[in-house]
Amino acid sequence: MSLSILVTGATGKVGRHVIQALKPHADAKITAAVRDPSNAAALGVPTVTFDYDAPSTWGPALQGIRALYLVTPPWHPREAEIGKAIIATARETGVKRIVKLSALGAENLEMFAHKTVDAFLADSGLQTTLLKPTFFCQNFSVMHAASIKATGAFYLAAGEGRIAFIDTRDIAAVAAKALLEPPHQGKTYELTGPGALDHHEVAAILSKAAGREIRYVPISEQQAIDGMRQAGLPEVGVLGLTRLMSFVREGHTARTTPTVQEVLGRAPISFEQYAADYADAFR
Repeated sequence: MSLSILVTGATGKVGRHVIQALKPHADAKITAAVRDPSNAAALGVPTVTFDYDAPSTWGPALQGIRALYLVTPPWHPREAEIGKAIIATARETGVKRIVKLSALGAENLEMFAHKTVDAFLADSGLQTTLLKPTFFCQNFSVMHAASIKATGAFYLAAGEGRIAFIDTRDIAAVAAKALLEPPHQGKTYELTGPGALDHHEVAAILSKAAGREIRYVPISEQQAIDGMRQAGLPEVGVLGLTRLMSFVREGHTARTTPTVQEVLGRAPISFEQYAADYADAFR
């Protein structure tokens, strides 16, 4: 019997890999939820319109769905409200299982919508799995690639803090198992890579993979704030990312967990492997 699965955030850093991780499973009937289906043909699965700012699109997209991979709209000023409303709509339309992308340490970060939405999901009466990853490896090939290509450097207010970066392909593989397999219901999975790196070490690894010098340039918190505002990031995002970087500098992001190994039966993808696989993004 097939399981109908809706993947929100389907063109994002994790969602696109969730779809790829589900594709080999013949019993998974996958639909990608996207704002504009005409831009999602490359995903290779059926698509449906799902706009976070248009609640009228949620119910139709969720009709007939039994398992939902849920991403809330990051840095949206109404992210918590939207997240809770989607969960309520999912319950009303007959969704039985939700696997939600949260963030490692979200329960300690009051400004994050995840804390509120995660608590609402826990009380929803649905079968749930929370994924709490640390910073993504893929942030470098998405958020920092243009800077690296243009200047040979990336700029962060991370100081000398260390992060156990996780590859989004590992997050997606865990998500796929949680969507398909009952034993993962009711679990919270804290997801990290195999080891913590500071950003000078990251730069050295990227340099080796790309065959060119790439530098990490530490900047002040105020410089980072000014840069985010100039780039047009919403103020909630500016405040959130500023707090996250303070957590990095204070040493709260260096810990590792064995969860990927335990769930997938293999070691997590290393940053070195990520850099080799995405090297073209840094050349």
